[in-house]
Amino acid sequence: MAITYEWDVTSMKVVDVNNLENIVIQTYWSKKGTDENGNEGIFYGATPLPIADLDPNNFVPYNQLTKQIVINWIQDMIKDQNHINEQIQKNINLKKNPLVEKPLPWV
Repeated sequence: MAITYEWDVTSMKVVDVNNLENIVIQTYWSKKGTDENGNEGIFYGATPLPIADLDPNNFVPYNQLTKQIVINWIQDMIKDQNHINEQIQKNINLKKNPLVEKPLPWV
């Protein structure tokens, strides 16, 4: 069962440090998985970006950032995506076979 994944960046927080403005230090994102039948599962996450790793010579100004640049940063910070993909699969499975809450039989 193949799942197609799609990343999105939903929000970012920035700070100014020294002569650099709008340094992204926090990202909020989602990863959506869709199976071949169109069932979807979504995982939401937040990933901080350390200022200590900032290279002023390779700094991308905020207004020149693209979604893909930020997604690449996030993916670089998340070394193992197995947990995320497992949660997406669980969400898809629940849509296929939803849990049903029933009244207690003795009530």
